[in-house]
Amino acid sequence: MNNPNRKTDLLLPYAYDNEENEVHISDAIKGQKYFCPICGEELILRLSKIPEGEKYHRKNHFAHKIGSVNNCTESYLHKRAKQKLVNLINESINSKSKELIFGWHCEECGEYHKGNLLKKAIKVVEEYDLGTCRPDIALLDNEGRVVIVIEIIVTHKPYLEVLSFYRDNNIVCLQLVVHDFDESEDILQKLLSVDEVNKCPNPICPTCGQRMNHAKMFFIDASCWRCNSNIRFALIRSARGENIDSTGFNKNEIALANQHGANIKDVRTKDRRTAFYSVCNKCLGYNFTSFNLERLYDSEVETIDLGKKCFHCVWKRKPQSISFFR
Repeated sequence: MNNPNRKTDLLLPYAYDNEENEVHISDAIKGQKYFCPICGEELILRLSKIPEGEKYHRKNHFAHKIGSVNNCTESYLHKRAKQKLVNLINESINSKSKELIFGWHCEECGEYHKGNLLKKAIKVVEEYDLGTCRPDIALLDNEGRVVIVIEIIVTHKPYLEVLSFYRDNNIVCLQLVVHDFDESEDILQKLLSVDEVNKCPNPICPTCGQRMNHAKMFFIDASCWRCNSNIRFALIRSARGENIDSTGFNKNEIALANQHGANIKDVRTKDRRTAFYSVCNKCLGYNFTSFNLERLYDSEVETIDLGKKCFHCVWKRKPQSISFFR
């Protein structure tokens, strides 16, 4: 997850005028009064004399008077990002598609997932009171139950007891780290790279208890190392980058691979062990799938979707069959 406490030169680009209208620094006029949108204190207009792009240029911004200690810039960034996202959600709820896609790299299974914020939700509420906590944004279903919460993070992550409450009550929690006002303006892009989600949609393996991964079988046409005849290799790739060669296939996967042009057979090696290797149809020499495989990786000719597969179980059973190049 991105670090919300990383050092940034966070400057305030917004203020209120006398009528409490929001004014961007690019529209500010010298001589007029502007006020902090959080604390209401009169602000100073800071305009750089050094042109943008040149050394020592600093962005134009509003500033509190010297000696004033506050967190107003962070607070307004949080408020603005939250309001932008609430407006986007409401627009999507009122649209015909009823769809708002978010995505994240899952820490539990290592894959990138996508979901629809509005799959069950029909209403969005700010600071919804859940007793234990008040999430920044709550999404409710048609029975008034909270199904998703979104926490906007500028300086501090939610407390562990809050995250435990979400988990224990089966509430999906999205954590969005917002570092600056530019990110708050492009909140739709932030949704496609949510920093953390407390749910993994992949099933748990009933054998080992680990998360399964999406798998595809793919094929590579190459040459036999012995006679140089054409030979087709089959491998299984996970969505997070693991590759299983034929020595780690089960019987159904071997049958499927052979149906698509591979020739995988049970071979007894010199140490009297058996393993499944790709066998050349011409010279009957068995080929190690991993032999020069990385060099051939980009020449795949066909892929088959296998659904979900447990790569942890293969690792325990045949660790030598797995490689991690992409």
